[in-house]
Amino acid sequence: MAAKVIPIKKSQVQVADIIDEALAKHPPDQNPEVINCLKTELEKIIETYFIEDVPELSLKLPSDLTQHQFDEIKKGLGQLFGSYNQQMLERSSLIFRDLYQAKLEICQLRHQHQSTDN
Repeated sequence: MAAKVIPIKKSQVQVADIIDEALAKHPPDQNPEVINCLKTELEKIIETYFIEDVPELSLKLPSDLTQHQFDEIKKGLGQLFGSYNQQMLERSSLIFRDLYQAKLEICQLRHQHQSTDN
């Protein structure tokens, strides 16, 4: 057992699903123009910052490890990466919420501006 690749499972969440979930959790203005604007703005943010390829990791281990030792190392790394991943998910959710609110305000202001121009 000179080396072992430990894959990280990738979630196959689509951008549209993320946007729909965000709109359901935090309903925006009821105006369809504002909603469409918000969807467009969120799509740009998600595609740019929140959808990325999952890295493939490998860890070189000594060749004389027993299966039990290997399983313990794998379990420990799984817990470590799981904990770190959870922290990053929470942080990115807070960032996304703030961006969502900012983009909603921008879209509402655009609509108000267009309404007053007409």
